[in-house]
Amino acid sequence: HPYFVQQELVDFCKDNGIVVTAHSPLGAPGLTSRAFKTDSDPVLMENPTVAAIAKKYGRSAAQVLIRYHLDRGISVIPKSVTPSRIKENFEVLDFSLSQEDLETLAGLDRKLRLVGAKLFPTHKYNPDRA
Repeated sequence: HPYFVQQELVDFCKDNGIVVTAHSPLGAPGLTSRAFKTDSDPVLMENPTVAAIAKKYGRSAAQVLIRYHLDRGISVIPKSVTPSRIKENFEVLDFSLSQEDLETLAGLDRKLRLVGAKLFPTHKYNPDRA
């Protein structure tokens, strides 16, 4: 997601034929477990920049975030249990984001991992190990 772009890793994977998958491409808005997120973590889908780009394209914030990954050549696994949102998540194949908008979204990078690493802060393979 745009708060954790990892461009160097994405480039390495592409250069070596490795497919990158965005596991939480929307910033895990429904995740409430303290093991993963805190109240101070920003909500990506409420970011004003994301909202402005969504308005520009007449799309939802979720659609813009999904398209952001697709336009970067990253496969996407958005999670939803709501039929209307699942349908909306698929309605991203008829537009692309401009290079300027892709760069704007990448500029939101905060090196912020929202899922996973907080569960195992001292594990030897945790990239954010203390």
